[in-house]
Amino acid sequence: MPRLPGRLLLAWLLILGVRTSFAQVGAGSGAPAAEAAGVVAPPGVEVYLGRRVAQTMHYSGAPWLLRESREREEGTRLMLEHLVEHAGLKAGVTVCDVGCGNGFYSLQLAKLVGAEGRVLGVDIQPEMLEMLKDRAKKAGVGNITPVLGSLDDPHLEAGSVDLALLVDVYHEFDHPEQMLARLRVSLAPGGRMVLAEFRAEDPDVPIKPEHKMSKAQVLVEMEANGFRLADSFDGLPWQHLLTFEAAEEPVGDALFDGETLGGWHAIGGGAWSVEGGAIVGRSASSDPRHGLLVSDASFADFLVTFEYRVVRGNSGFYFRSEESGDEVGVHGFQVEVDDLKPGGLYETGGRAWVVEPAPEQAAAWERKGGWNTVRLFARGEHLEVYVNGFQTAVLDDAEGRREGHFALQLHGGQDMDVAFRGLRIWSQ
Repeated sequence: MPRLPGRLLLAWLLILGVRTSFAQVGAGSGAPAAEAAGVVAPPGVEVYLGRRVAQTMHYSGAPWLLRESREREEGTRLMLEHLVEHAGLKAGVTVCDVGCGNGFYSLQLAKLVGAEGRVLGVDIQPEMLEMLKDRAKKAGVGNITPVLGSLDDPHLEAGSVDLALLVDVYHEFDHPEQMLARLRVSLAPGGRMVLAEFRAEDPDVPIKPEHKMSKAQVLVEMEANGFRLADSFDGLPWQHLLTFEAAEEPVGDALFDGETLGGWHAIGGGAWSVEGGAIVGRSASSDPRHGLLVSDASFADFLVTFEYRVVRGNSGFYFRSEESGDEVGVHGFQVEVDDLKPGGLYETGGRAWVVEPAPEQAAAWERKGGWNTVRLFARGEHLEVYVNGFQTAVLDDAEGRREGHFALQLHGGQDMDVAFRGLRIWSQ
């Protein structure tokens, strides 16, 4: 490797995997880049759907983005040509360069959209945007608008973006669901979002694992957040290039058809029915039996989404469970569904609480009496639970079951009234 300036070398080592910290690359504060920018955001996630979230590249490493070898390593001209041919990049459109850094792509995009087009350069670090402005001024480019984003919001107007481009940046989002939701809203009718990510499937791509993504992982995360794959290009040297559009219909496979209880069977107490497109369960406190609606099929690794509403009582969503023949009906994991500890993980017939949220924590994420959205991810021993976009439980559990049935619960000895709808699954 040729001799590089100190900061450029450090950025290269960060990406290749040499351990370091922001205290080494920053101005002595040791604060992450978002803190340095004065960004206040809710707590982010360290792992998302089984993938460890990468650390954001600090602005002091920006020269690495302009390295001479980038064209050879990433095929940047070929990428832009593909966007022109397959993603609607043309004169007069509005393109958003998300995580624009010092403008490596922003300046090139500005030329392609022409004087009647516009480039929005979004970054969470003001220092990066200053570099972008300086480079644009020196190049005589006047159609780039710098936008200071935050960790959970790119700060874009609804329906304003024809093409959102995310090059080597999505894997750094520690608020992926919030960012994707807002990017989806920002797309104009027919707009598209393009991700370039280093290929995790290729061991010869010399990039730190946290900065790589497999195509399968990208698809799960995008589909779970309302995007559908429109185009896939595998011709770049090191990266996937994946184009998405907003999905008009729900993605994933339905676990419930909205009309019947087909594919499910009831055991124990209470009664189950379909009302207004939702599965409704009710039981009386005089009945000591637990009531369960159990899926006929069993599942191993998956991402499941559903909505629930609790009117009365203590319910749960069982997974990887088996019918037990005793008073509780099934043994296995459940996601807690109630007003006190929603989103916790409980193991019936085993260790009881394995992840128990405090009621004051749960108050931040649950909508009492309203519909709540849950995402449950299971891959091998790794489990994640989300309620209304909040990560409520993460567990790496060597002792837990690896396969079993889903089941909706009515707790025995309580007046129960609970509803579930929108149950969908992505099997892995």
